[in-house]
Amino acid sequence: MRQAKLEHHPGRATRVVPIFAALRPHLERAFRERKPGAVYVLPRARSTGTLSTHAKRLVAKAGIEVWPKLVVNLRGRCSDDLERAGVSEKAVSAWTGNSKRIRQRHYHAVRDEDWAAATGVPKKPAPIPAPSGPISSHQEPSDLHQTREKSLDVPKTAKIKYPRQGSNL
Repeated sequence: MRQAKLEHHPGRATRVVPIFAALRPHLERAFRERKPGAVYVLPRARSTGTLSTHAKRLVAKAGIEVWPKLVVNLRGRCSDDLERAGVSEKAVSAWTGNSKRIRQRHYHAVRDEDWAAATGVPKKPAPIPAPSGPISSHQEPSDLHQTREKSLDVPKTAKIKYPRQGSNL
């Protein structure tokens, strides 16, 4: 896989990613059905500007709703799936092009399967909507400060019990 943003780093212009078992039969079928003499299974994916553009067309053509950030979400799901399958952290980092810290920060998601594993209930229940009053574009000032038993006002001459050393107090 070519990495345009890393081409200027020696040895990082390409990344070798395995063909995963779930994808292999589909690629093999596409290989068998390709036009005679064609080198690539998905030639339009190489000729269009970005892989995501072509992937969105294929998803739409399949009659599936195209979700936002298609490639980012697929990459994140793949990262999650690999870690859950017990693939080493080093391999997942090499294949996705991200460190563990970045993957956890940007890609990992809590799934219904996680909920089921923790609670024994197949799916997380839908949130109960909180009751709300009428919505208005004008908000009245709060009277919370008037209903408190003890005032939150701190006297300006209050003595600090434990001043920090070296502070400007």
